[in-house]
Amino acid sequence: MSQGTTVNSENYCELLTVDEQDIKSKIRSLQAEVVMLNQDNASPHTAARTMAKIEELSWEVLVHPPYSPDLTSNDSYFWTIKVPHEKQALH
Repeated sequence: MSQGTTVNSENYCELLTVDEQDIKSKIRSLQAEVVMLNQDNASPHTAARTMAKIEELSWEVLVHPPYSPDLTSNDSYFWTIKVPHEKQALH
């Protein structure tokens, strides 16, 4: 995909099709049975056309929770950093 191209369901499905051959060869080498796709809930990823393509490929989509501004992925990272410093301050 060229730089500056907006991702939509159509070109995302094309990308999945191109990646399919590469992924199939990796699955054989890893002796895996299932492709598990981890993607966010962006419109191109959840569009009916995209979901139909993923089903056609027999891939599984991991459930991704909806975005919440109250709890971002950075929160858990900063919590792990913050806790040791607080414990040190208590001693």
